[in-house]
Amino acid sequence: MTEFFAGLLRYKKTIPLISGIVVLALASGIFRLKITHDHTSFFSKSNKRLNQLEKLQDQYGYSGNLLFCIVPDSGTVYSLPVLKCMETVTSQAENLPRASFVQSLVNYKKPVMGIGGLQVQNLIDLSRADRAGYLDSMQSIIESDPSAVNRLVSESGHAAGIVVYFDIPDSVSPPTQKIAGAARAMIDSLSAAYPDMRFYGTGGLMLDEAFAEASYRDISVLLPLMYFIMTAALWFIIADLYALLAVILVVVGSTLAAMGVAGWLGIVLTPPSSIAPIILLTVGIADSIHIVISFFHHYRPDTGRNSAVVEALGRNFMPVLITSLTTLVGFAGLNFSNVPPFRHLGTIVGAGIAAAFVLTVTLLPSLLLQFPIPVRGPRRGRHDFIGTRLGAAITKHPKTFAVATALAAIICITGLRHIELNDMFIDYFDHSFAFRRHTDAIIENLTGLDYIECSFAAQKGGLITDSSYLSFIDRFCTWARTRGGVVHVAGISDILKVINFRLHRGRKEHYRIGSPALTQAILEGSGGSTARSAGMSLLVNDSATATRVFITVGKISAKELRSLEKAVNAWIDVNSPGTVSATIGSISLMFAHISELNIKSMIRGIAVSLLAIFIALSILGKKLRWGFIGLFPNIVTLLMAIGLWGIITGQAGLAISIVAAMSLGIIVDDTIHLLYTFMTACSRKRLGPDDGVRYSLRHTADAIVFTSAILAAGFGILSFSGFRPTAHMGVLTTIILVFALAADLFLFSPLLMLLRCENGR
Repeated sequence: MTEFFAGLLRYKKTIPLISGIVVLALASGIFRLKITHDHTSFFSKSNKRLNQLEKLQDQYGYSGNLLFCIVPDSGTVYSLPVLKCMETVTSQAENLPRASFVQSLVNYKKPVMGIGGLQVQNLIDLSRADRAGYLDSMQSIIESDPSAVNRLVSESGHAAGIVVYFDIPDSVSPPTQKIAGAARAMIDSLSAAYPDMRFYGTGGLMLDEAFAEASYRDISVLLPLMYFIMTAALWFIIADLYALLAVILVVVGSTLAAMGVAGWLGIVLTPPSSIAPIILLTVGIADSIHIVISFFHHYRPDTGRNSAVVEALGRNFMPVLITSLTTLVGFAGLNFSNVPPFRHLGTIVGAGIAAAFVLTVTLLPSLLLQFPIPVRGPRRGRHDFIGTRLGAAITKHPKTFAVATALAAIICITGLRHIELNDMFIDYFDHSFAFRRHTDAIIENLTGLDYIECSFAAQKGGLITDSSYLSFIDRFCTWARTRGGVVHVAGISDILKVINFRLHRGRKEHYRIGSPALTQAILEGSGGSTARSAGMSLLVNDSATATRVFITVGKISAKELRSLEKAVNAWIDVNSPGTVSATIGSISLMFAHISELNIKSMIRGIAVSLLAIFIALSILGKKLRWGFIGLFPNIVTLLMAIGLWGIITGQAGLAISIVAAMSLGIIVDDTIHLLYTFMTACSRKRLGPDDGVRYSLRHTADAIVFTSAILAAGFGILSFSGFRPTAHMGVLTTIILVFALAADLFLFSPLLMLLRCENGR
């Protein structure tokens, strides 16, 4: 192997040129990269709930909408100034791109029976709003309408909503950025024009824009910060400008190559996959540090630069190869994920790890040979402390360190029982996002954003105008309102009852569904405008063969939403007539189940990672027992970290479901370096277990401590992301890295001392 490296380095001037050409060719794919605005990109095409949502959209059209909320300082929306402002907002909302229908209190219609049949007119006549008692009477009428309360107006009347629906054909991509930008500009102008009122906006389109904003933020803010911190950390460790430059060129080259590969593969960036450059910058440095530190250890005036480079490669090639493979397998395991953005993250980082390995064993040595690096090592006082003194302490008191680590592990692992899966897409964004602030304000003042959509199709010749069908819808809506957390239910039965009630001049005995003939008249002919103005057309499909019910909930947990879904299904199974079939779906339900589904799919990824690591450790140690022994501290590390997370937060979200598979390949790196050096000490140096561990720590402790610190710092940067799945992934991975270092030093090292070396001693 030494002769091979010596021969390879004869091409020290050619290697940088070839490396540069290959990297630039791959990196040209970066210009093909795009960032998606579609929140459904988090779900694979085979996802059952995505298929249900698409089925609903095929029946009823595009479901994206915007909800504006007005909260006047006066404390009531039933005043002429507020209603005139609402009229302005409604008018401006109608001019938003692709807006098809706007619903608010000022254009809310009431049915009247005219000479030409059923007609509609505005419920509130602004020309009469200044008359004494008029708005009080309107308030009384509106408060009796379940379709309006907690949707167009709050129960207390202190906030009002304006709902904007959009007509976007299936063949057209939703112009999310354009619509969301126009909506934000509209809110800003209204806030300036009406300083005594507060304006908020939310909805599916604003959610899409928030996802894209999260991607842009992480790339534009966290990546530069990461480069600054990594450069400072490398300077502290290496203390040589040219060696630092060599490492940076390797990392930048591998990152550019990986992102270019993503572009050539047609990967569209999302918040999870957009952090790939940050992760690559972190994991790509680790192998370079091992080689550079080893280079400085052997770089002496009497040995020469060539000898130092060859020695560094010979000592580290096998550990670097195996750690690169295990890290690659760990990230490749993300391809088992049920969430496409995590599959993309695994592919991008996997490509970067492969590129980093090739550049580390080719470009890095050639640069170390050519750069004018003086004969001086890193700051050796620190290294002596880590490598020599720490090794002496551990080998002197192995049981103390092992028992203390084991007790800490037991305490942390007990936290696993506190873990509860919880994913609500609103909580994906912290309060630095306008989407989160506005959504929280609307939930507090008006209504919720999470919902369950239920479509009921009439089967076997049944009609949605049949009394039995409408009675079933009415009973379902009545039951749904009794469920905890539900703030609004929208179904055609309520609209039909209100229309019948108003046609009969508000007589209580007529607050019921009218005759099938009246329902048919409302849905067709002259009654079509009545249905549209009341929002009924939004609840009936184009062929009038099915209607849908929206169950809107307030601020509830994903667990509570899943429970509500189960209750809805159970009620339908018991009460649905044979002539009705139901389809249930919503983006809220999809996110409520995302962690649960992803954990199930990631079990295979974790199993593959564990098998690959076991094989690598067994090959490295030349016996199967080393595979089991090497896995032990790393599995303990994962259980400790997730247990501590359970103690601290009690909840696990989307990020937690992929951290185990991703981090396994990273944390085993230290184990591999320790084990390989220990085996070298035993087989080549003929040392006993105690001396072998001391030798292993003396030659690897400094590098594994520094690389663990850099990895922890790198993933720690992710904790500053405003996108909480990314932030949580960063925090938990950082905890895992710290625990892994402690487990390798204080648990794995003492464990090695109890084993027989390969020389038989």
